[in-house]
Amino acid sequence: MPRQSPLGVDHEEGEWSGEPASIYDSKDDEIDRIVHEATIVDSTYPSPLNCHNFSKSCGTSIGEDIFHRIPDTRPLQLGGIINLDITLYLNGYHGDCYEMFVVGGESAADESTRKVLQSTYDCWIKAMNFVQPGKDYKEIGAIIEDHVTSRGLTTVKSFCGHIIGPVFHTNPNKLHYRNNEPAGKWRPDIHLPLNL
Repeated sequence: MPRQSPLGVDHEEGEWSGEPASIYDSKDDEIDRIVHEATIVDSTYPSPLNCHNFSKSCGTSIGEDIFHRIPDTRPLQLGGIINLDITLYLNGYHGDCYEMFVVGGESAADESTRKVLQSTYDCWIKAMNFVQPGKDYKEIGAIIEDHVTSRGLTTVKSFCGHIIGPVFHTNPNKLHYRNNEPAGKWRPDIHLPLNL
């Protein structure tokens, strides 16, 4: 799979682009194999592998699955959404990268799929524009919720994001909805992925 900017974005256009098409007619188990091989070549380790009995190197969410699951031999459907959660361990840190694609590329996406993906991209940009030292983590949730609800969508309150650090999936948590959690403030030494 070719490397891709976050959410398949063409940064000059400022819109989600939905590539690459190369995952069409694949199974998410095959994507996991590719991720694993690429991870080992780059002298990194796939953080999910063997974590709490997770048997694969990446997590996938297909269609309306909210939470990433263990990849299997289910065929990917043309026009469907697949989210890849790829977390790598390198130099003492667990990175966390989450990328969303349309199976078959942008042209295979229907209008409602494009709306979800564009809204997600818009939230990502709004969150990046917000982040500055001294601002509260919790404010990201309000930015996300305000944008998606204005588009007729909702946020998921069952799961959260987390920081990049020496411990896999640790605090502070990043909630994707309006909240009053005292999770702390942005600092120059905190790396919180804005994977929405």
